[in-house]
Amino acid sequence: MQRIVFNKIALLIILFSIGFLFLEFEYKKSTYFQEKIYDLQLQYNDKVKSLSIGDAVENDKIIQKMNENFDAEYSWYAVKDFQADKFGPFQDEIKSRLPQEESFVLYRMDSIPASTILVFSVVKDSQNRLTGYVVSKRYEGDINRIYIEQYLKFISLIIALYIIGIFYRKHLHSIALLDQYKAVVDKTTLLSKTDTKGRITYANEAFITLSGYSLNELMGKQHNIVRHPDMPSSVFKEMWETIKEGNVWHGKIKNRKKDGSAYIVDATIIPQKNEKNEIVEYIAIRHDITEFEELKELLEKDLQDSSQTLNEKISLLAQYERAIEQSSSYIRTNPKGIITYLNDTHEQLTGYEKEELIGSTHKRLRDAATPSSTYKELWDTIQEKKIWKGIIKNRTKNGECIFLDTIIVPILDKNEEIREYMGIQYDVTELLLLQEDIVDTQREVIYKMGEIGETRSKETGNHVKRVAEYSRLLAIKAGMSEEEADLLYAASPMHDIGKVGIPDSILTKPGKLDEGEWEVMRSHCDIGFNILKKSERPILKAAAIISYQHHEKWDGSGYPRRLQEEEIHMFGRITAIADVFDALGTKRVYKEAWDHDEVLEYFRNESGKHFDPTLTKLFLENMSEFIIIRDKFKD
Repeated sequence: MQRIVFNKIALLIILFSIGFLFLEFEYKKSTYFQEKIYDLQLQYNDKVKSLSIGDAVENDKIIQKMNENFDAEYSWYAVKDFQADKFGPFQDEIKSRLPQEESFVLYRMDSIPASTILVFSVVKDSQNRLTGYVVSKRYEGDINRIYIEQYLKFISLIIALYIIGIFYRKHLHSIALLDQYKAVVDKTTLLSKTDTKGRITYANEAFITLSGYSLNELMGKQHNIVRHPDMPSSVFKEMWETIKEGNVWHGKIKNRKKDGSAYIVDATIIPQKNEKNEIVEYIAIRHDITEFEELKELLEKDLQDSSQTLNEKISLLAQYERAIEQSSSYIRTNPKGIITYLNDTHEQLTGYEKEELIGSTHKRLRDAATPSSTYKELWDTIQEKKIWKGIIKNRTKNGECIFLDTIIVPILDKNEEIREYMGIQYDVTELLLLQEDIVDTQREVIYKMGEIGETRSKETGNHVKRVAEYSRLLAIKAGMSEEEADLLYAASPMHDIGKVGIPDSILTKPGKLDEGEWEVMRSHCDIGFNILKKSERPILKAAAIISYQHHEKWDGSGYPRRLQEEEIHMFGRITAIADVFDALGTKRVYKEAWDHDEVLEYFRNESGKHFDPTLTKLFLENMSEFIIIRDKFKD
């Protein structure tokens, strides 16, 4: 349905554009012809004036003298009784026009460089009677240029619509995939989101089904609505202290359904932060482990029952172990990390047979991108006889990436020495890939919108890419975190998105803008900010700041709000340096590219005026790294 609507809109745009371009062509052509008639009248003003005040005999003499200077290729002559036959391909059209008492122009597009143009300027005597015409025969390319300009505009429109159509179809495909991922997650994982006050803002179908509450009953409520009275308040106090500090909390929680029955979940709560590293919401991932906990409780009870025989205990343990193995990936290692056992679920997740892994370490399962510090922290924790909880990124046998929500428990002997480690893992790959797809889709949309804005102003092809790379590098040099630098990298391509609202006549003008045009051009900062400011997404909020502030100057002489020094957001100050560096060093419609030494001198002079002096110093000291980026992404 969305694709049909898009196609109809595209068709209407094409039809409207054809009509507009045709009318614009006719207007330009008419203006051009009037200029030619006016030029001709100015050149022959004295002779035409003599014709207007003279009698017939004198006029004939003037006309005859003018005709004596006839030149077949480029000529000016006057006629009284016009003979159209001498003008070859124009003769039929001339005969249909004459006698005509208004000046007119005829043209024929003989070739791409130039066209034949005949300009007819009427000559009247003192009685206001038609005496003849002053005629100019020329070979000029302006009318061809006007035609080609309109044609290229139409072709550009078609290409732009085609590119947007491809991107839009890709966007629809991404949305369809995200919907499928969400459906999978809804069936396998309990997922909810809360604001910073703990009020529920989202709950998926699995959460609703298990709790017994409807979505309307849950929205806006605290999680107290499902809290079981058996849960000590100290657990929730420790949980809130952890997540308010920005850390991930993991633990088991006993909840109560709407009908009063209990269920137990293994919960992971992840704080979500904005570009200022402020917590904006919490995402909770839960797995229903009620059956597992009930079996565990039953096991503990039965093991305490001294009346049961050892064989009964062994039989019960086997049943409990089988229940655990069916519900999750289960693995055991010796104190040195050598795998001694793994269950069928682990085989299904990784693709490795038991014989391939038993007797070896987990190294063949590790993903190369996971930093060694993660595994060091894991080993430090479990060797201190503590339980480790977290999400591990592994690789299957066929190379596919999987994410496992993992609990590793040290098993101690009667002397409190570590005997082995037991790991229980849940597959949360679909959930994390869903989050990555959402972020990637946002970045792709931003980058493409940035490209569209730059394409309208005929900027260089890789301008937005270079600005993004320069901005990220300068952010790292300035001490910003990897997370902040990546956010700036993703958002900076939108710095000139407001140019979509600037007319082409101003945006692509090759010469200097006048005051009125410059005022319109400066409004692109406000346009870009108004487009993006209402979004709650961190990337789009950062893009709104950059669009609004990247033309502000350190000394307060910039626009649109004349901010100065620290009033300008760090993202705006960094993007200003990146944008100007790339603009000066590349050719634009209104200027040639500057020499590299001239660019460096400009930044030295503008440090503390246009640009943040600290950032400018870092930029110049690390110029060799920026040159590498410039050369890598040449147009």
